[in-house]
Amino acid sequence: IAGSAEEAKALIGFFAASRPGAFLRVDTDSRTGIAGWLTEIGLAHVGGGVAMDRPSRTDAAQARPKVYALANQALG
Repeated sequence: IAGSAEEAKALIGFFAASRPGAFLRVDTDSRTGIAGWLTEIGLAHVGGGVAMDRPSRTDAAQARPKVYALANQALG
């Protein structure tokens, strides 16, 4: 969960850099806008998943942090 795509990239980038050569899985929704960047840092798209979420709202809740990566499958 991050406040922006740039913050999500910083968080993921930190953990990816701390484990060079190790297996790394990042499940993300296509709406996050970070798929291209994940490919740029060497993570290949190997499948798809479905992210469950609530219907969007048009009030102040949109300013809240957003989910950029899913944890359920990644934790095994």
